[in-house]
Amino acid sequence: MSNSFVGFYTSPPIWAGEAPDLKDAIIIKDLSNIMSHIEFAFNYPDFNLSVCRDGMIILDVFEMDERAQQLRKVPPEMCSWWNEYLSYLNCINLFLDNAVDLIMNHVYLDLSEITNKDIIKVTVVNNSRICQPPFPIGSAISYQIIPNTPCFLESFLSDICEAKKKNNDAINSAISAYVLNLVPELFSYRLAIPGAVFAKVAESLSLIMKEKQMLPLIAGIAKSICEYKVANYPVSLTLAWFVIESMLQKKWSAFLEEKNKIYPDGMKRINKERRDVLNGRDYTISIITNILELANVMPIEVFANLEKVRRYRNRVVHQDHADKCTAKHCDLAIKLAVDLLSEALPIRIMPPSSYFVPCL
Repeated sequence: MSNSFVGFYTSPPIWAGEAPDLKDAIIIKDLSNIMSHIEFAFNYPDFNLSVCRDGMIILDVFEMDERAQQLRKVPPEMCSWWNEYLSYLNCINLFLDNAVDLIMNHVYLDLSEITNKDIIKVTVVNNSRICQPPFPIGSAISYQIIPNTPCFLESFLSDICEAKKKNNDAINSAISAYVLNLVPELFSYRLAIPGAVFAKVAESLSLIMKEKQMLPLIAGIAKSICEYKVANYPVSLTLAWFVIESMLQKKWSAFLEEKNKIYPDGMKRINKERRDVLNGRDYTISIITNILELANVMPIEVFANLEKVRRYRNRVVHQDHADKCTAKHCDLAIKLAVDLLSEALPIRIMPPSSYFVPCL
């Protein structure tokens, strides 16, 4: 375990816990420290999840730390390592979106995909974070990190200090009023999210840590929902289909394992050669789903919907412009992906319930 973490901001910004009283001059003067303070911390055997007052979510996955020590500092290995960490962060972002909706009955987050442009390395000292430059250039961070730095806040307060030195009450009063009005305006739009929401996020992540092989699939459905929210339907459907196909392959493998047995003479019903054929190119997803439905492993309604989504996906991939991919197509694809994931997971992921249109 280390005191070096990976952090990111949500979009739009949030407060962790109660919003500070930004009409109080004393609080404004100490706002940078207040915002950097860790408001909630959740410690599990596999990870630590912390949330600063200004909404920065900080994660430390112990197994990832250990692997980082063994990595050769070459681009392919480092990129692969960061990509896996991004899967954790995108899962957290999805869990937070679901938890806000579930506990607060409020649709607030944009659920934008977390990329390497949105993460920042953080050191934690005395229950407060210190961001390590260079800072990334993601919109969520660039919008928040500047008003959150001491130099930015001090620029507001410098004129007040000068006015006090000159003992000019009129100037001091005018500048103080300006600052006290401006700072609340900068932060007034943030939603205050209670600790119960972040506790739910940490609990969901702890359950997923027991099914780490599912992590890329959960991150994949999070990315699909992100694309859905901005009406990028072809990409959303393709990402959802990737999750669907992966889950169907897992279901097919479990089916073959169930049907396998060893005869008295030691011969296996499904030996390596036969398994290779059953997992080969001749057994497409269409054939696999047909077999699973005929064997009563899959309900007929699920099979029919899978066939619809498979045809939608083929039209997208082959650029069939006669049938445009729509929200309706993606709704079905995401719902199927979520249902298949939920069969194998101890948590339930909620499909998207809103759109995000910037600047509107």
